[in-house]
Amino acid sequence: MSIISPYVYVGLSDVTFSIRQPRYLFNRLLTIVCIHMNVSSGDLLSSRRHRPLVMARQMMGYLLRKEYDLNLTTIGRLFGKHHSTIIHQLKSHGHDFETSRQYREMYINIKEQLL
Repeated sequence: MSIISPYVYVGLSDVTFSIRQPRYLFNRLLTIVCIHMNVSSGDLLSSRRHRPLVMARQMMGYLLRKEYDLNLTTIGRLFGKHHSTIIHQLKSHGHDFETSRQYREMYINIKEQLL
């Protein structure tokens, strides 16, 4: 029987802890959304209201809430917005998902990329 040193897996708990952190999840999702929607992260995090940027923010807000189960206040802080802005994003996502085929297809592609 071989004995495994307890120091071999010390860093593993740090890695799994950091993966579940909201900032890590936000940055991972930000990268995926920016690539799929062909926007820069600076533009996406800016206050510009061009339609592709708004759609990307809506998707990110929805995915952070539904897939990663982050609360509204945390999502708002990550975006630098008030939690009520996130509530509006969630409502707008539902409307756009039902009415826009292009939006729905992009959302499905991004969601598949996360898994």
